[in-house]
Amino acid sequence: MSVRQEEQETRPGSRESAARWPLALWASISALLLLPLLFYWRLFTPNLLDRGSIPHGDFAVQFYAFAHYQAERLLAGQVPLWCPGAYSGFPFLADVQSAVFYPPRLLTIVISSPWGFPYLALEAEAALHLALAGLFMFLLGRRLFGRTSVALLAALTFAFSSYLTSFPVQQLAILESAVWLPLLLLCLDLAACERRWLNRWTLLAGLALGMSALAGHPQTVMLVGYAGIAYGLWRRPRWSGLAMIALVVALALAIAAVQLLPAAEYMLASVRASSNYDQMSSGLPITDVVQVLLPGSVSGDSPLYLGILPLLLIGAALLLRPVREVRFWTFVALVALLLSFGNEAFVHSLFYLFVPGWRLFRNQERDLLLVVFPLSLLVGYGAQALMAKEVSQAKKQSFARGARWLLWLLLAAVALFFLGLLKDGWQPNSPFYWLLASAVYASILAFFGWALLRWQGSGQASAAGFAGLAIALLLFDLFTVGWRHNLTAQPPEANQAMPAAVAAIKADAAMHPGQLYRVYNEFRLDGNYGVQFGLQDTWGASPLRLARYDALAHSLPKEKLWPLLNVAYVVTWAKRLPVPSTIVYQEAAANGEITYVHRLEQRGQRAWLVHEADPVGPDQALARIASGDFDIGKQAVVERTPPLLLEPGSESDSVSVTSWQPEQIEVRTVSVSPSLLVLSEVNYPGWRAFVDGKPAQVLTADYVLRAVPLPAGEHTVLLVYRPWTWPVGAAISLISLLSLAGAVLGTILPSSILRSTVLPSSRRQRP
Repeated sequence: MSVRQEEQETRPGSRESAARWPLALWASISALLLLPLLFYWRLFTPNLLDRGSIPHGDFAVQFYAFAHYQAERLLAGQVPLWCPGAYSGFPFLADVQSAVFYPPRLLTIVISSPWGFPYLALEAEAALHLALAGLFMFLLGRRLFGRTSVALLAALTFAFSSYLTSFPVQQLAILESAVWLPLLLLCLDLAACERRWLNRWTLLAGLALGMSALAGHPQTVMLVGYAGIAYGLWRRPRWSGLAMIALVVALALAIAAVQLLPAAEYMLASVRASSNYDQMSSGLPITDVVQVLLPGSVSGDSPLYLGILPLLLIGAALLLRPVREVRFWTFVALVALLLSFGNEAFVHSLFYLFVPGWRLFRNQERDLLLVVFPLSLLVGYGAQALMAKEVSQAKKQSFARGARWLLWLLLAAVALFFLGLLKDGWQPNSPFYWLLASAVYASILAFFGWALLRWQGSGQASAAGFAGLAIALLLFDLFTVGWRHNLTAQPPEANQAMPAAVAAIKADAAMHPGQLYRVYNEFRLDGNYGVQFGLQDTWGASPLRLARYDALAHSLPKEKLWPLLNVAYVVTWAKRLPVPSTIVYQEAAANGEITYVHRLEQRGQRAWLVHEADPVGPDQALARIASGDFDIGKQAVVERTPPLLLEPGSESDSVSVTSWQPEQIEVRTVSVSPSLLVLSEVNYPGWRAFVDGKPAQVLTADYVLRAVPLPAGEHTVLLVYRPWTWPVGAAISLISLLSLAGAVLGTILPSSILRSTVLPSSRRQRP
């Protein structure tokens, strides 16, 4: 397609617009939706011999385990408010990474329900979000650049850069929260062009940010939100711009309230509430900057690698046409890059001290989202400059000649690394081996990139020819570097297979039906195996856990901790335990280490009655429980004096758990005197007690457990998890979505967005 044709395609209402631009547009959209399937072809190939999977890591241990539990409960018609599979029970909905109400996750669950939510379903969800990243970036680029080919270059750079295809895939919530950024900015750009700040695009921007929040990674949502605030105020630097941004943020919070209200309550009670700078300031090693040119030379992920041709196009944006937009996004990328280094650069300290949100999150390398996204836009601006008539042919030729310096630099690196490898004796384990491989690869790509720029600078290249070759070179580069970042030859079924130790525990426990128990896992099984396979474990793999529970688990000796938490089985490397036990299973690993499964000879109960309750402050409670004279079965420590005067019990006292569900427990008790019912269940706001149908008080006993005061006699005790955050958050989200739908119903169609993206930036109305 020629430059003239592309200019005609951008003119709304023309014959070219009606006849030609939809074809190019839909062809590009189809490519963006299908390319992730090609990128991850080994995940979806029908040939079982070639089938691969996303490797074992956070994707399997955390996100698949959580999604599997979520699917299991939702398909059973239950809202998963509580999960017993980790940390002796935790508020599942309140763990924001559960993404219980994230629409794409719900869609994945519905589509995969006939197969019981296999591992492949979550892999397909990850691939879908790479497609969404490309699609949303393409629509934004089509709006900003006015050319389909240029928008496609920017979209492919963003979607398949080594940032999105590296650790965000393993930490799925990062990927799913990040992909909504270009859609947010597209809506803000459209909203800024309206005369009134309150318009349909402002509302849709709030929806985009709300979707990012529902995806479940607060740190990425913060980055997306700050990028939206900066862009919105830059595009509309008036009081109306502030009002527009305030509405977007408020609407996003309201849409995601069903997830955010429980999450905020949980966060305040978790270990994150007391984190310090040293825990939060780790970031990207500065040496990783080398991987901008030499992918794989420092680490396998190379999160800063966008491709060699994109680097040349970024240079074209900065040197040939440094317009206002280019300067803005360059500034954003530089600040975010410095932030991503964490404590290796002082900028993070300033943000930690003065910018809301930064002190809450660790792993500052995640700030690279705001490096890669702006640079992907600069790729578009660079390609636009090279094809623009306003830029003289002499400037383009001069830039093409200057691009040779990158090639000479890489060739010099090849020579240097070759000499270093010769000095090391040509050993594959030499660091020069991988540096040389990366430098040779980058040199080849730099040569083709330089040749392409030289051809464009000569004036003989057509717009279609230049764009087509640029897209082909970019895809070859990014696919070659990135397609194996998150791929292993192991079939996906291996990641959902029940471990032999878990099967052994279930088989042994089946010989004692009806008995509740927990498992203590000393890092021999994946942290969230209990969530996935229906066992109740005392530990887990989520970064969020109750601060009190964490203190209990790390402070008490095992002889005290295990009976308190109703532990019946211990999975460990140790052949002997400090208490009597029987080995019911053992398994030798390939490295010779043996995993033992012990069944404890004596286990604590899930519920019991005590007649002694000492009011002890939280600072002294753990020490009191750990003391040698404290009998867990007969005594309790409480933070408030029970409303009943406890009296000595008798041997006729009894407790039985008659019904147990994650959010509801029924217990029947018999006691000749007033007592305190203690349950080996973590106490958390939202748990309510009913004694014989009447509301009763829930106390915290033994530092973290639930307790209910009971008068003498026979009673039925019902404990129900009814957190106020769930119905209130659900009501706010529902009202917000209904209001949003009512505001835009009949005025927004998918074609409206597509038509709006056609208008090039040079002819957009400015507020």
